Amino acid sequence: MIKRAQGNKDLTDAIDEIIKGRVKTTIKVVRNANDVLIGQYDTSSIDIGDIEKFPEEPGPGFSEAEALLHEVYEFWFKKKHNLPNTIVDNSAGYNLAHGLAIKKDELFDGWRRGMYERVDGGLNVIEVVEWLKGDQQAIETIRHQNLNIVEVKVKVSDPK
Repeated sequence: MIKRAQGNKDLTDAIDEIIKGRVKTTIKVVRNANDVLIGQYDTSSIDIGDIEKFPEEPGPGFSEAEALLHEVYEFWFKKKHNLPNTIVDNSAGYNLAHGLAIKKDELFDGWRRGMYERVDGGLNVIEVVEWLKGDQQAIETIRHQNLNIVEVKVKVSDPK
């Protein structure tokens, strides 16, 4: 992640904000847990097995580093602002932290999120994320089984 930040002041600033923010944040790291979908806001847990399913190189779509920073930023922001530790009923605290983490996502490669859809089948979830950059569009499909990522596909449309 640090390598990718070199030469990208906005991304470096986002990482520095967390590192120098003087807010102690405890994050539980798990692997292939069936109760954590990439990151779990209410328990401040990250499933590194899910993170590793994303490409190493940046965008379009999530990269390993981008997904990790997204989750860490959410947990850090929650702690810094003493937000409720719940996502029940789409809590305002979670929505704020998640929304700001989404803004940080585009710092990696200039791709910004568009439409998002989640097809919920209990423990088997499909997420579809639209990514936009200039006149380009990419669709990322993330397939989960037992709340573990099993496949990530990105299809980029040619500009018209």
